[in-house]
Amino acid sequence: MSIKTFKEILDSNNILYWLDFGTLLGIYRDNHLLSWDKEFDIGIFREDYFKIIELLPLFEQKGFTMDNIHSECNIQFKKNGLKFDINIYEKQDDYYIQFWNNHDDNIVGCILDFIIKHLYILYIKHGSSRILSRIPKGFFSKLKHHNYMNMDFLIPDDTAGYLKLRYGKWTIPVKNWKFTYDDKTICKKEMIKK
Repeated sequence: MSIKTFKEILDSNNILYWLDFGTLLGIYRDNHLLSWDKEFDIGIFREDYFKIIELLPLFEQKGFTMDNIHSECNIQFKKNGLKFDINIYEKQDDYYIQFWNNHDDNIVGCILDFIIKHLYILYIKHGSSRILSRIPKGFFSKLKHHNYMNMDFLIPDDTAGYLKLRYGKWTIPVKNWKFTYDDKTICKKEMIKK
């Protein structure tokens, strides 16, 4: 199973991580991954970013394909039709922040992303927005254990509060939820033009 292998790599290399985004929502609310979400999301702190980079050969050896690396926001792998997103959080004052480069409203960016994923700078030059997401540090300062498919994962101690912060009415399934528009933690969007 891909999730078990992914977890074993992280655990055996002492990476501190927790379930995040739709993965956390589905497992916590429904006790399974959301049927419409083809990603397995985790969060890590910035200080573990280079540990993950050093593990790239091991991920490849275990059958994971590198999908994308955005040093500011996340690392993405694929295996057996499932995408694995490692979301990076950086401490700033009383918050953990994430930066995202978004090109959803830019057709040039969408086409370039589809065709040339790893030439990241090209679609940035054609105009993308940069998104800043802020989460109060208390949500990640205390994590608790949660069992999913006989595997032990960490989740925010105040999971319901975190999901409410991120999704609003998180108890009601929304299949067309879109991070770049619907995430309640987004505090800033700005255009990037170079």
